[in-house]
Amino acid sequence: TAETLYTALRLKEGRLEIDRLSIGGLAGANVSAAGTLTRFSGAPAGSIDASIIAADLEPLAAVLAERFPQSRVVGEALRRARAYPGLYRDASLRIVSAIPEEGDAPAEIDLSGEVGGAQLALKAQVREPLAVSPDRPLALDLTLSGEEASVVYALLGLPALPFDFAGAAQVKAGFEGVPAQGGKTNFSLSGEGLSFSFEGETALKQDGLSANGSATLSSDDLDPWLTTAGVTLPGMGLGLPATLSAGLDIEGGLLVLSGLTGTIADVAVGGDMNAQLLDGMPHLTGALALDDFDLAPVAEMVVGAQALTTNDEGGWPAAPFASAVATPFTAELDLSAERLGIGPFADARDARMTLKIGRDGVSLADLRASAFGGVASGIVDFRNDGGTGLLSAQLRLDGADAASLLGDAGLSAAADLTASVTASGKSVDAIVAALAGSGTASLRDIAISGVAPDVFPDLIARADEAGAEIDAQAVAAFAPPLVRAGAFVAPGVELAFTVANGALRAPPFRLETEGAVLAGEVGADLGESTVAANATLTFEPGHEALAGSEAAVRLSAAGPLDAIRVEVDTEPLAQFLTQRALELEQQRVEAMQSALIERQRLRRETRYYAALASARAAAEEEARR
Repeated sequence: TAETLYTALRLKEGRLEIDRLSIGGLAGANVSAAGTLTRFSGAPAGSIDASIIAADLEPLAAVLAERFPQSRVVGEALRRARAYPGLYRDASLRIVSAIPEEGDAPAEIDLSGEVGGAQLALKAQVREPLAVSPDRPLALDLTLSGEEASVVYALLGLPALPFDFAGAAQVKAGFEGVPAQGGKTNFSLSGEGLSFSFEGETALKQDGLSANGSATLSSDDLDPWLTTAGVTLPGMGLGLPATLSAGLDIEGGLLVLSGLTGTIADVAVGGDMNAQLLDGMPHLTGALALDDFDLAPVAEMVVGAQALTTNDEGGWPAAPFASAVATPFTAELDLSAERLGIGPFADARDARMTLKIGRDGVSLADLRASAFGGVASGIVDFRNDGGTGLLSAQLRLDGADAASLLGDAGLSAAADLTASVTASGKSVDAIVAALAGSGTASLRDIAISGVAPDVFPDLIARADEAGAEIDAQAVAAFAPPLVRAGAFVAPGVELAFTVANGALRAPPFRLETEGAVLAGEVGADLGESTVAANATLTFEPGHEALAGSEAAVRLSAAGPLDAIRVEVDTEPLAQFLTQRALELEQQRVEAMQSALIERQRLRRETRYYAALASARAAAEEEARR
């Protein structure tokens, strides 16, 4: 219904001349028109010049949608208005139409004006315009521009937030063909630092829009344009330049990007990707190849950026996880990356994986990458259940370089590792502290720096220099530098370890090499990021062996991997060398005593034989007398 109606009409010989038509208060809109109409018995002809002015056209759109429920155009116009309040405010539109009397000539419609702060210009040619049918040939050119990109988004039917993030935007579009069957289409969206274009064929079918063509995108920074659409990604505000091109197909609500090439944030990307709405959220599938891919932004979507921020004191982040996953899409993508980053923890090369992002978490399946000098593989699954993280992982590392894995920790070896762990917690440090599981470690061609197995002769030499005065203090002074000046080389060792409450424990190990044996235990506190090892280095004494005493030193290492503190306990070696010195002294004394006794015996024999000689001489002298 309308509040007022004014008309000035003339009808003569089948010709209606509208000098004035004014409708006031039509669902809040004022409509005025003038023109001429003929051929009332069939398809009308003539020209109309009309204008619509309203503080807000949404009420009129609601009335028209109720009156014409079968009209997809009217229904979509009302949906867009309700999705973006105030979209049709301050409307001032002019419609000029010309319908020729010749039956084959198309009608021309010009629509121009302003709505919602955006300027609109539409030129269309259509046969039988009153039929409003997608089966009629149509040619149109559209120009839409606004000082706020959000209004332009909303008028196009895209999601939009009512904030001015991106500034001005302009749309140009053209179509020529039959909407239901398809027609040549061009579309462009441009603004400050943004250019998007599409060329190809489009059609308006029963199940929605279909399209086939090519698209290009170039942007100095996609951040404001994505934010305008309500899409937030980790790292927003740091800049997201992009240059992309791809074949674009839309059919049945499925968007297919084929032959995708270009760069995103200066990272080369290529492949094929599909997108469709699944339970009201975009769902991405396909296969992509990237120069560089970092898992940290994915983790931020699952637990929140704050939960991954370390404090000034270092250690694992202690901030609580977000209460829900904040992802603008779900995904199941086969990814390959020349470089795979895992935040600040590790880098991998030639990575392959299936990345799944869901409403409740993320998972990596069929993971395989070159890392730490070897090949890493496995699966990882992490869920965010209302702020509680649930972790499950099965990982394998083959042929790794222990020095690359552990850093400058003094261990060189080829390592094969397996681990299966689970954990739950409300923060990263809680997850690490709750880790539980088991695994194996196989080390080959081991070299442990700072453990010298061949210095026993040097230790003996230094002990001999000290002589009988040797004691624990003297051994503690000369032994550690000698013991630490070398490397313990061994063929290998197999270890099975367990993880409980974030602590790794392994059973005792034993390594043998020429001249010595190294036996001990190792462990790690994953929560504190520290390791600990206690071992005994026992030398082969050879002919220096002593009953009840071993030539050994005790070694202990503890601390973070980049600052391990090693201590050498020489007490067992001091006992051995002291006992050896005592026995040597005893041997010396016994030798002296033996020599003295021998001299005494020799003197007695000398006196005895001298006495015999004297007696024999005296007897001979007596005989001569």
